[in-house]
Amino acid sequence: MLGKIAAGIGSILLIPILAAAVGSLGGGAAGAPVAASVLCTPTPSSSEAPPGIYATPAASSVGSSRPCQAGELEAMVLSHPRIQLGSAAVGDVAEGRVDPRVLQVLLFLAERHELGSVGPLITGHSYFVAGTTTPSNHAFGRAVDISVIDGQPVSVYNPAARDAMEMVLTLPPPLLPDELGGPWLLFHPSVSVFTRDHGDHLHIGWDQ
Repeated sequence: MLGKIAAGIGSILLIPILAAAVGSLGGGAAGAPVAASVLCTPTPSSSEAPPGIYATPAASSVGSSRPCQAGELEAMVLSHPRIQLGSAAVGDVAEGRVDPRVLQVLLFLAERHELGSVGPLITGHSYFVAGTTTPSNHAFGRAVDISVIDGQPVSVYNPAARDAMEMVLTLPPPLLPDELGGPWLLFHPSVSVFTRDHGDHLHIGWDQ
């Protein structure tokens, strides 16, 4: 797995396209299904204006994209200038232990925000949800905590943190999580949103 990730980092001039984000934020034909995946495209030719490496292009360009290859998604997260993983989280990603949906949502949020103190993912988090005997989604690589957004700690005084929560709730399945914790009790018909013990960080997780 490390070899695949190293190869992905070596070819990191690929531009990630968040098709799910484009579909949910840009709209589409009524009733049309939205592709929920991260796609990759080659670097534009020299005749084109060079976009940022991690810029999300217009929806019209999604058709020329391809699915990310093994290790490529991990490489994108590990090298992304707006995603600062904790040391234990780096190891979890590099070892290929993290659910692809977690990586996809981190890339989606990083299109608009700088994410700091990202983690724990698996390592460093208790097996059970605090105060219960219920296994945590962290234990299976299906959850992430984020403590700093746009250089400020997550709290009710950080509007970027609220925006990040709202961004997550715009995602279509399967990127839409089952649980979202943070300082604000936002409404969503199918996501369990909670604030208890999450006034200082965001928690994003999937049950299966």
